[in-house]
Amino acid sequence: MAPRLTPSWHGRPRPDDQGGPTTARGGGIPQIYLGRPVGGEGRGPCVECVFDEQAVGRLAARHLAEAGYRHAAWIDTKRRAFAERGSAFLEAAGSLGLGTTRLSAPSARPFRSVVEADAHLVERLTSLPRPLGLFFHQDKRAIWLRDLLVSAGVRVPREIGVLGMGDGRYTCEVTTPTLSSIHLPVRDAGYQIGLRLHRLFHDPVGAREKLILRPVRVTSRTTTALPRRPSPLVRRVTKLMRRRLRQPMALNEMAKALEVSPYIMRATVLREFDITPKALYARIRRQAAEELLTGSDLPIGTIARRVGFAHATALNNALVRAHGISPSAFRRLSR
Repeated sequence: MAPRLTPSWHGRPRPDDQGGPTTARGGGIPQIYLGRPVGGEGRGPCVECVFDEQAVGRLAARHLAEAGYRHAAWIDTKRRAFAERGSAFLEAAGSLGLGTTRLSAPSARPFRSVVEADAHLVERLTSLPRPLGLFFHQDKRAIWLRDLLVSAGVRVPREIGVLGMGDGRYTCEVTTPTLSSIHLPVRDAGYQIGLRLHRLFHDPVGAREKLILRPVRVTSRTTTALPRRPSPLVRRVTKLMRRRLRQPMALNEMAKALEVSPYIMRATVLREFDITPKALYARIRRQAAEELLTGSDLPIGTIARRVGFAHATALNNALVRAHGISPSAFRRLSR
């Protein structure tokens, strides 16, 4: 039978360790508090993990604004832990020029049933200006809201986009439409928590360690992929690029042919695609090469020259950068 271990600090058993572990309130084994601040002075050693709610709110608002939504909504769950997140989101959305609305979470209390409460929430959401971007405090509830909207006939993301938080790959990608979500540094957080716990076992009783979790990025998926209608200038630019694949044009020459300044052309393409005209031209040529690789048996060198690459090595480099595979491997895997 394995011996029973008694928690100790600096190698000495605690006076309140009566043959077993104690709670953080009693000053024994460190506790981990995730996503909520710890109050009071009577608690023992602990690692306090809190989200940078201001950064979370700003990131969510920026993503929805860049996706093309013109109104933002936050559903208030009445939980104090999420209040700062919602306020930061709505404040950031307002500063970006979006309209903002704070809604109350559905409750069956004023209604005859939960179904009636859900129907009332959908009615409120569909009455707001569209396209509407919704940010929910966690993926599980965001998926519930997405399914509720889809079952009510709302087009997601064209009419209402949904953004969650947590970015659990299984949760977000298995169901459809796939859920866009804020990604948190979970792996790194686990490592940092371990380091802080290690320090607590060697620090005086009552010590605290604080870890602030900041969002990494938004993993964009279907629920916020708002279809965009390109501007007339962008349509003319891409049409000219496709027409001049074999003999690529210099950007100044292209701007002159379109009768616009190079600055205006660059700014418009950058705003619509978030890349420069040069990078857009390279993407269009690569995509044209991919279509020929999939739909024809032409030699790779011939395809490279047909879409404006100087030689097969240049095409190979472009596909390796984009997909991590060579043109021959792309052709084999696409058939």
